[in-house]
Amino acid sequence: MSVKQYLKRKLRPLLSKIAVNTDSYTEIKMLEARIEKLSKDVHNIYPEHIIFDDEVLNNIKRFREENNISDSLNLNVHKNDVMFLHSKQLGSQQDYARIYTTYFKVGYLLWDILKQLAVHQFGSLNEVNNILDFASGYGRLTRFMTLEMPSNKIWVSDIKANAVEFSKKEFSVNGFPSTFKPEDLSIPNKYDLIYVVSLFSHLPDISFEPWLKKLYDCLSEDGILAISVHDEGMLNSKLKEEYQYQEQSEEKPFQYLDDNIQSSNTYGTMIINEAYMQKKFSNLGIANDNYTRFKKLIGPNQDLYVISRQKSKFKENFTFKKTF
Repeated sequence: MSVKQYLKRKLRPLLSKIAVNTDSYTEIKMLEARIEKLSKDVHNIYPEHIIFDDEVLNNIKRFREENNISDSLNLNVHKNDVMFLHSKQLGSQQDYARIYTTYFKVGYLLWDILKQLAVHQFGSLNEVNNILDFASGYGRLTRFMTLEMPSNKIWVSDIKANAVEFSKKEFSVNGFPSTFKPEDLSIPNKYDLIYVVSLFSHLPDISFEPWLKKLYDCLSEDGILAISVHDEGMLNSKLKEEYQYQEQSEEKPFQYLDDNIQSSNTYGTMIINEAYMQKKFSNLGIANDNYTRFKKLIGPNQDLYVISRQKSKFKENFTFKKTF
């Protein structure tokens, strides 16, 4: 737990007991602002790459050997990588080596899922002309792609321009920054595979369908679009409506980052049901035969929808050999 997390946890019960218009409340909010600035100042001192000690490196080595992953795997993790910081936040200081290694394990499993989709759709990875890792972040998944595919076939895009530049530099892939509005984005190609993990699980209803259309329109004739979503199955009860949007996400604790996504009304937490997805597909002219839903494929909270222009090859005679 960071100093900032500890202090905020101690302050929270006190804040709830103090009226908003009191001097004490004002003082505490000023203290919180100072903590936020201190967190940013400390973060800015760190080098660009996370530094791993021997215990972490040994854990990663065991993970690589257990899964026959090449020792040429790029282990550079950017200090602004929210996926890494979020995992770190959830863990304990005593268990940090396992938490750090989990970051790489998740990236590997995401790639393994995509690879199985690619082989079933095209016959082999060699037959795939190009892949777009959309909402790619700082390369948690991308680094594994480059071990088995030529980097010139791999494209990345993210709302964080620094993340795109990091991936281009570290993994020698192609890339372009994304935009908040799909109509503002020019996508340079048609793609055989478009993989979108943890974007639609954060989009509000107003931008959900436009982004779905934008990416679907960028598929090659035989291409597939795979998107992850938060399904209502993650809740204790079914949704009263077809979707529920909450203005919070894993970005919120890291507002001191210079590329933090500040707007919670454009990036929060979106929970949907299949009726919602069916309605979106229908609006875009995507038939039921053209998509397959895989329940809770990505961890306990995210379903994967695999969408194609042709009749889906994944409805019959296909099961994943390895998932989360």
